[in-house]
Amino acid sequence: SAELLGVTEPNPAFMNNHCGLVLATGVRPKGRQDLDPNEVIDVVTYPLSEVPALVAKGAITHTLVITAFYLLEHHQVQP
Repeated sequence: SAELLGVTEPNPAFMNNHCGLVLATGVRPKGRQDLDPNEVIDVVTYPLSEVPALVAKGAITHTLVITAFYLLEHHQVQP
């Protein structure tokens, strides 16, 4: 299933786009990657409990990714 956690404005100072952040549950990787010739994507998984430390040490730096984890944490706290 998929649930919208929130919508952000990545850079409202000069862009009018929006980014929807979605929680997908019950999914598993399936099959092999079908990448473009110069594309390199490594899939690495970590326990959710390690995310704050990864952000703190600079291993996760993308603002939209950090925002997604923040919204996930907020979502899990609500009844």
